[in-house]
Order: sequence, then C-alpha cells, then structure tokens
Amino acid sequence: TLVVAGDDATGVRAEMASLWREEVLLDCEVHVDGRRFEAHRLVLSASSAYMKSAFSNGLAEATSARIDLPDMRAATFEALLIWMYDGSATIAEASLPELLEAATRLQVPLLAAEAERLIRERIGPSNALAAWVLGDMHTLPALVAAA
Repeated sequence: TLVVAGDDATGVRAEMASLWREEVLLDCEVHVDGRRFEAHRLVLSASSAYMKSAFSNGLAEATSARIDLPDMRAATFEALLIWMYDGSATIAEASLPELLEAATRLQVPLLAAEAERLIRERIGPSNALAAWVLGDMHTLPALVAAA
C-alpha cells in the first residue's frame, strides 16, 4: 500500500473560488435583501451546516436549489460568501456583530469563532453592553465573560 500525503486544500479552495468568480458550474441561488447570489451547493454545504441541511434533507431547497434568507443584509451575506470561498473577507469593524450573528445563524463555526474573537479584542466601555447582549443571545460564554 502506498500513501501519498499532501495538502492541496489551498489549491482546491483557490480553484473553487476561481470557478465562482468566473460563474462556472454554479448550481444554486441565495436570495438576500433583494439580491441574488449564485454559488456552488458543495461549497456552501461544506462551510455551513444550515446550508448542508437545506440542500440535502429533502427540503424544498434541495430541489429548487434556492435559499431565501430574510432578515439579513446583502452586504453581510456577501462577506460570509466571500469567506466561504476565500477563507477571508474584509468588513467594516462596525459590521462584526452582524457577521457573527449571520455566521451563528447559518452555522459557520470557523467564521463565527473568528468574528467572536475580533469582537472580544475590541470590547471597551462604549460597546461592552452590546457585546454582552450579543454573547448572551447567541450563547457565547467567552464573549459574555469578556464584556
């Protein structure tokens, strides 16, 4: 038996991002705040337990390949989608709580953890109460304790 080791995760991620940007093999739509985002079900499902469940558990989304996300801003979902493809995204500091809420809602644990960490690092007298409420609402004990 021969085992060939190697980590091509970066290469695969880069290729998926390239296919997305070139609009090749897109097979689903996510509708947010009046905007339509096209993507690959595989990428969304690999990144988000919410998306995986919607696309694979016999729900209407599985056959329609369309997900509607009410009560979310398009800019927030766009940042989340870019993160899913690239592993990073640039957002305004003021948008961190909204990104944390979206990542928590869509069950994207790596992004939620990173957003939570960034919020914890920025807690001060002017935002401690808001951080505490956010942490309490989403059951994030480290954020609650830091606030």
